[in-house]
Order: sequence, then structure tokens, then C-alpha cells
Amino acid sequence: MAQVDVQITRGEGQTQASFQPAVVTSLDNLFWVNNDEVSGHQPTPSLTNPTAWMPEPIPVKLPDQPAPASRGMAFAAGKYEISYFCAVKGHEGETGTIKVTS
Repeated sequence: MAQVDVQITRGEGQTQASFQPAVVTSLDNLFWVNNDEVSGHQPTPSLTNPTAWMPEPIPVKLPDQPAPASRGMAFAAGKYEISYFCAVKGHEGETGTIKVTS
């Protein structure tokens, strides 16, 4: 089982963070890693169910500390894509995609 990280980053002067696209298989374990020193983030496949993937946001990254990460997630076998959003209020425009290849 491979570990796949989705890096959450925010460029200097940007108002929103971005999520690195992820490509996984059903044998992989996916984690979100929050490199954003401004805000926490909570990826979810549905804005109406913010806790679908995690019960609370991934904490903000503290200066000179390792970036906090989510718990690992696995996906069902098949070929499909999942779009997701950040459930933190005001972050609704932060989106990403996970591509499952097998």
C-alpha cells in the first residue's frame, strides 16, 4: 500500500489555498498535508456534509513545525474521479480532484 499525500498550499498574497491533484489506486492510502500557515482545512466531497471524510479541520501549520496531516483514507476499486471542497467557512472556493485509477 503506497502513501499518497495531497499537499495543501497557499502562495504568498493568495486569499485561498490550493490542493495538489491526487492520483490513487484502491490499494493506496491518501493523506492531506496542510502546509498553510494561515488556516486549517477540511476536505469533504459534499459541502452539505462537512464531516464526511474527517470530523474536524486539519490544523493550521505552525512556523518551523512539521505540517499537520489528516488520517489516511482508502478508496473503492474502479476508475473514477471525486471532486471535493474545503468545508471551512469562507473556503468554499477551494476545490480539488482525486482520480482513482484502479
